[in-house]
Amino acid sequence: MVRIGREHFITRFGPELRAVAEVEPGGTAVFETHDCWHGQLRSEDQRMKGLDFTVMNPATGPLGIIGAKPGDTLAVKVLSIRTGRTGLVSILPGDGVLGHMVKESKTRMLPIEDGKVIFDGIAISAVPMVGVMGVAASGDEAGDVSTATPGRHGGNMDTKDVREGATVYFPVRQYGALLAMGDVHALMGDGEVCVTGCETEAEVEVRVDIAKRTVLDWPAIDDGESFMIVASAEDLDKAAEEATAAAVSLISRTQDIPWEEAYMLASLAVDLRISQCVDPRRTVRAVIPHRILKRPIGL
Repeated sequence: MVRIGREHFITRFGPELRAVAEVEPGGTAVFETHDCWHGQLRSEDQRMKGLDFTVMNPATGPLGIIGAKPGDTLAVKVLSIRTGRTGLVSILPGDGVLGHMVKESKTRMLPIEDGKVIFDGIAISAVPMVGVMGVAASGDEAGDVSTATPGRHGGNMDTKDVREGATVYFPVRQYGALLAMGDVHALMGDGEVCVTGCETEAEVEVRVDIAKRTVLDWPAIDDGESFMIVASAEDLDKAAEEATAAAVSLISRTQDIPWEEAYMLASLAVDLRISQCVDPRRTVRAVIPHRILKRPIGL
């Protein structure tokens, strides 16, 4: 098993990345991750004005997968997510769905105890998930690959289905794939409406493998019941269009039916869900039940 400490982190998924550790396909790795604030927020009274925003949303890595090359698909099985004992949720003026209504920044420190996140005496079951996970982008994507931004390489997808037991797929853009991850949430609702979930440091254990083909142009998630295509764009309408187009194309191929029929089937059985609506690009996932994927997708 490979372990990558949180001192090894990136703030961009650029094509220039170099691996800090390597593993063979089928191997496992543990990523020690910072919270999204890089550990800079330590109390509810601390002001955000003095924070170093250049190291926000750090992603631990990158991990190189030996033999991975452009045109392959990387499969990342999330084996476990161990969060810290405390998380925090913050609001900031101008950020989030209602950011225009926020007058000043505010932070709440949240105990994480016995599988629960405690907010003002309300105990909510923790569902740890990885907010940032991705691979090195292609040269064409290099202009906007901050770890705060999602895209075809993955990145800040903030999709709560990236949790224990799920397998996340990425089209490989660079040799070695160069996987990095961070921004773990002990709990987050779809949308992440105030721009933060329960932000916490964590240790994430994964198993990686390689399929020598590419099925999709977007990241995807398999939770054992559904196959989800995760698409991001400048607004929710465009993200929904991208996710739907990819889902219809996949259904057409796996069912071996015309595109028009696949489009109708998608309207009957595929759910569109908002992952997040607060990042520089918005993210929508198309959730396809396994039962309507007639043939294996080949991963």
